Amino acid sequence: MRAGAHGSWAYLVMELLPGCDLRRYTRSDLLLPVPEVVRIAAAVADALAHAHAHGVVHRDLKPANVMLDWPSRRVVLTDFGVARLDDAQRTRTGVVLGTPVYMAPELLAGTDATPASDLYALGVLVFELVTGRPPFSADGLGELLRQVAQAPAPPLTSPAGPLPPGLVALVAALLAKTPAQRPKDAPAVARQLADQCHA
Repeated sequence: MRAGAHGSWAYLVMELLPGCDLRRYTRSDLLLPVPEVVRIAAAVADALAHAHAHGVVHRDLKPANVMLDWPSRRVVLTDFGVARLDDAQRTRTGVVLGTPVYMAPELLAGTDATPASDLYALGVLVFELVTGRPPFSADGLGELLRQVAQAPAPPLTSPAGPLPPGLVALVAALLAKTPAQRPKDAPAVARQLADQCHA
């Protein structure tokens, strides 16, 4: 990515990525094989590990922000538009940014985004890619937020059949209500997912 100015115009140049985002693979009739979901999730966890190591929290991880190019099998985490540095101050209005269904419970209480909240969103992403639906859904925003904040996440199941117990346990840990109950960091999650790829 490059940025600069030309006269009175500021510009930002980004790579034109081939492929598609993951939204299409959250449809129940287009679900990917579970090993492919695990491979993609491991790549996303690696990207989060890189961002977190540089003090950046993504804050809006969701299928629309993950690009997949089948010929190269490349996975790219995109749209850091609401990302921020760990030590950045809160916005003046105190508004929490992100997409509600992927937001960790602590964000709904007004706490700052952290790497742990990105890991929660990764858990939602994997859950949705495997099942074709997010762990929580409701007709109204208020009920959705109540479920995210209070309701236990349903266990991960697949319409294709039994899942590896390690994957089920990892997603349950990622979807834990409190950050301290989640895996310690993105590199640890990436390693666990990589282990699932080779299991």
